[in-house]
Amino acid sequence: MSTLPVSVETAVRPRKFRPRFTAYSHIQGREPAEQLAHDEANCPDCAFGRFILWLNEKMIEFRRAHPEHCDHRMVITNQAAFTRWLDEQVPLKILHDCAA
Repeated sequence: MSTLPVSVETAVRPRKFRPRFTAYSHIQGREPAEQLAHDEANCPDCAFGRFILWLNEKMIEFRRAHPEHCDHRMVITNQAAFTRWLDEQVPLKILHDCAA
C-alpha cells in the first residue's frame, strides 16, 4: 500500500506553523521548517519534544509572574494574556507576524 499524499496539492502546499512554534524556532535562530527538520534529525521519535519542554518552561514562568490568569490548580485560564506575555518575551511579534 502506498503512503504517498492523497493529492499533488497536499504534497506541494507549504506547511504553516503555529505562532508559538514559530517563536520557539526564531529563538533557536531558525525558521520553523528548519527547526522542525533540525529537531527531527536530532530526535526522530520526539521531534516536538524540545518545543514542548520550552513551552512548558514559559508557562511556568508566566504562572509565577501572573497568578491572576490561572485557576486554583495553576492552569492558565487566559490564553490571550499568556500569548501577549510570550510575545513580549521573544524577539518576534507572534500575534501579528505568523500565518494562521
